[in-house]
Amino acid sequence: MTIAVLCYGTCEVDIIRNVPDFKTEEEIDNFLFGEDGCNYNPSEVSYMYPIEPTQDIRINDLTPEDFG
Repeated sequence: MTIAVLCYGTCEVDIIRNVPDFKTEEEIDNFLFGEDGCNYNPSEVSYMYPIEPTQDIRINDLTPEDFG
């Protein structure tokens, strides 16, 4: 799984590849925002990931607008 994280302050997108295929949004939140994870601040970022693990995010085409 690949997760794309948008930082609101810089409008930069971090791409995190080879993430385990999490089953719930809570698992993803723990990975991104937990002390043992990536330690992002949830109020400063937005993220997206493929709904189906077999799908890919079109990373080269991402813009801040894609994150809503």
